[in-house]
Amino acid sequence: MEQNSKLIELPADLQKQLCLFLGAQEASIGLSFTCKDIYNGLGISLLKSHPPHLTLDPINSHEQGNSFVKGPEIPILFRYKTALVTFCCKWKDQGWGNRKGRIEIREGDRKRMVAKSPTAEHSKTNLCLTFEPKHNEKYYIYFLVGGGGGHSLHVTDIRIKQLIYDGLSTAKIYNQVLYLNRVNVADMFSLDMIEYLVDDIEADSSRSARTSSKLIHYCGVEADNEESLASLKEIVVEMKRHVVMNVETSEQETSGSPESYSDESGDY
Repeated sequence: MEQNSKLIELPADLQKQLCLFLGAQEASIGLSFTCKDIYNGLGISLLKSHPPHLTLDPINSHEQGNSFVKGPEIPILFRYKTALVTFCCKWKDQGWGNRKGRIEIREGDRKRMVAKSPTAEHSKTNLCLTFEPKHNEKYYIYFLVGGGGGHSLHVTDIRIKQLIYDGLSTAKIYNQVLYLNRVNVADMFSLDMIEYLVDDIEADSSRSARTSSKLIHYCGVEADNEESLASLKEIVVEMKRHVVMNVETSEQETSGSPESYSDESGDY
């Protein structure tokens, strides 16, 4: 109890740094049990996973060399509310010889490194990299296989966890929607339908009971008060934004060599 009281007295910035050190899942679950005052004061909640259409594919690269190769962008939901992002995966190298494989998380076009891995092991191990994102930046996975012949890097079971500042019930309802899996959150029509039902409840209280039952039937979520409706509306708007972004990204993609930069560039 005395230790908790000392933690509570820390400035808010240091409390946030504590969350960064712990990582998204540990900060959310650990603080909720050990220091509820900080947990409640920061208003943090954990997004446990991303929907399937935002899940990153495995990386299996035999592209040898001493340059990092630009991989996929890390999808970040609710950018303006996100406190921490944790990239988790299982990974290994070719399983023999010298160990050279590495992963970095880099920020935007400037390629500023925000998190880096140790060197990959020969056998599959767990890796988690945590960083504090800026709401107006994009973040990418960069990986290095290593030169000298026979090297490869294998990254599987990629999961993105986010810790968000959640004054509403957004994280709780978001996790529930994904768990129940009744709604295709990659389909614009389905998202429009939920948004229509929420708007209908907010616009006419006399029809709220009937429309709420439709909402429960359609997506499994009981949004029966102003806070839960606002949270569900926020989730729908965010999912629609990512549907549009995915379409635009697909249209802009062109074939070509993957971007890379030298490991010896000094840009660290």
